[in-house]
Amino acid sequence: MTGAIFAVGLVGLVIAVIAAGVLLTIVPMWRIFRRAGKPGWAAIVPIFSQYTLCEVVGRPVWWLIWLLIPYVSIVFWLIFAIDLARSFGRSTGFGVGMWLLPIIFVPILGYGSSPYLGPRAVGPGLDDHVRTGYTTCPTCGRLPLPGERFCAQCGTAVGS
Repeated sequence: MTGAIFAVGLVGLVIAVIAAGVLLTIVPMWRIFRRAGKPGWAAIVPIFSQYTLCEVVGRPVWWLIWLLIPYVSIVFWLIFAIDLARSFGRSTGFGVGMWLLPIIFVPILGYGSSPYLGPRAVGPGLDDHVRTGYTTCPTCGRLPLPGERFCAQCGTAVGS
């Protein structure tokens, strides 16, 4: 009888640890999506969250197919993590950290103060904004892309 109780307790512990891990990544992803101007609830819908992630980092939607292929998806998740980190002005190393330890690095990105700079897979990097003299949005802190007249996140006039 004690063996069965132990097994049930062990299964309950494993489920609790998995649930905690999921919450430690879904809640910050909700915040990340909201800061990127996307619906936060997209973080809890299985396929739609990856679709939204494609939009946030600037990758084409057909890349979702690569995420369904075992072993190949590992490389593509690394690319997504690096693009997501760069979209918030973080380094490639931070993106690798998000890929290796998402329970630690995703909350840092979700609750941190890094502004959403726009999709990094396409378009200019942070250096282009600094070189051209662009400033952050006075309302939300996002760096507008060159040529933008209004902030894509909050709608405030930012360009000339």
